[in-house]
Amino acid sequence: MATTPVGRGWPGRLIGALAACACSLLVPGSLLAQACIGSPAARGHVAVGGNYFVSEQMSGYGVHGVANVLGPVSLGGEYGIIEYNGIEEKTTRIGASGAVEFTVASDVSVCPTVQAEYTTRHEPAAVSRDRTTLTIPFGVSVGILGHASAAELIPHVGGGMFFRRTAVEFANGRSDSASETGLFYNGGATVAIWRVYAGMRISHSTLRGATVVVRFSAGFRL
Repeated sequence: MATTPVGRGWPGRLIGALAACACSLLVPGSLLAQACIGSPAARGHVAVGGNYFVSEQMSGYGVHGVANVLGPVSLGGEYGIIEYNGIEEKTTRIGASGAVEFTVASDVSVCPTVQAEYTTRHEPAAVSRDRTTLTIPFGVSVGILGHASAAELIPHVGGGMFFRRTAVEFANGRSDSASETGLFYNGGATVAIWRVYAGMRISHSTLRGATVVVRFSAGFRL
C-alpha cells in the first residue's frame, strides 16, 4: 500500500523513522483495520475502548469492543448509560453489530452492516413505568484505509434503514407499544497509532424529533 512521509526535512524523517521502528516492535504484522466501518481491529485481532456521545437531547458514555476474528466478518458489542435532558432516570443501552467486508480497491472496502440496540429505563418519578426500545439498523458502509508510517487514518461513511419498536409498561398492568421505520446516515474517521486509537462519528436519522449525535471513542488494539 502507498505511504506518505510524515514531514519534510530531518525532523519529519527522524519522527517517521522512530515511529516506524516502534511500530515494527509493537504492532503485529498485517495489522490492517476494517476500513468500511472505521474499525481499528485488524483481522485476527480485537479492539476495546470507551466512548462518549452527545446531542441536543442527551449525553451518554460506555464501553465497546469489536472482534475481527472471522476473516472478513467483524462482530461488535457495546454497553452504556444515556442521560436525557429533563429526565432524572438514566437509560441503560446494550448494542451488538456485525459487518462483512468486501474489498473493492487496495485501500477501499464496502460492507453491509446490521446492528441491534436495546434500551431500558424505569421512570418512578413521573408515573411508575418501564420504557424499552429495540432498534435494528441495517445498511451499507464505505471506508478508506490510509497509511502514514506508524499511523492509520480511516474515514468512513454509511447509511441505510432502521426499524424501531418502543414498549411502555405501567405499574397498573397496562402496556402500550409503537413501531416506526426510517433512514439513518453517519460519517466519521478513526486514527490508529500503534496499539492506540481514537475516533469521532456524526450520525443522524429521520426519527421524529431526532437531532445530530456526535460520538467520540478511544481505546486499544489487542
